[in-house]
Amino acid sequence: MSKLTLHPTTASQLHSAALQPTHGYLFAGGAGLGKTTAAHNFAKTLLGKQANTGDLARWVLFIEPEAGKKLRLPQLERVHDFANHSKPNNISSKVIILDGADSLTIEAANSLLLLLEEPPPFTTFILVAERKDMIPKTVISRLQLINFYTPTNSQLEGLISEYKVSPETYDVIGRYPALLISASLEDGTAHEQLLAKAQSFQQGGISDRLVVSSGIADKSEAQRLISTISANIQKQSFSHHWSVRANSLIKAQIHLYNNGNPKFVLEHLALEFE
Repeated sequence: MSKLTLHPTTASQLHSAALQPTHGYLFAGGAGLGKTTAAHNFAKTLLGKQANTGDLARWVLFIEPEAGKKLRLPQLERVHDFANHSKPNNISSKVIILDGADSLTIEAANSLLLLLEEPPPFTTFILVAERKDMIPKTVISRLQLINFYTPTNSQLEGLISEYKVSPETYDVIGRYPALLISASLEDGTAHEQLLAKAQSFQQGGISDRLVVSSGIADKSEAQRLISTISANIQKQSFSHHWSVRANSLIKAQIHLYNNGNPKFVLEHLALEFE
């Protein structure tokens, strides 16, 4: 998915940044706003005609945390190798995209800082993060910040109309354009299965919740499941029982955000979701 619905301020910042490129950027904002897709699109913009010649992986390196882990030093060693490799004669630049940059370990952040202090020639860094406050200020100070904001009401209405997003899907996902588009492109069966899993998790016993948990290993699917359950219980009248469950869901979302293993996070939620 390369098409994006970006808040006008974000779109303007990206346009200005492309006109006067620098060595490093930080794309920061909530999940589901299209930051990673925007980073890939921006990389192609910086590369120009070069992006259409040969294997794009030759001059665009994409690094993301392994499931349930942080961005670690071995991954930064790959970044160093790519950045310091001699530039082929037939390309003008290289781009390194670090997704989940707010999960950098201290060692990895220090390794990255060495590159940003003396940027290799012909190399641009794009860091993608949900929480820029989790990135060392020494790293942020060497990057141009691009803020990703939630699209306007009129933009969301246009997206809902264009992609035929159902009211139920919007209720579950909320104002997150990238997630809304992804959900609309899935077949109806997949969406129905997600709702069924959420219902089983919410209404079933401990064994039902553990069965649902064991069938999900992907972080994005776990996030959507938790969001679906959250949306469902918010429709219930407030009670102590409601409050305890809502608390458990919030903690699970935090653990997932901090790169917790999706299966372990859901299993823990299953045990305390009484």
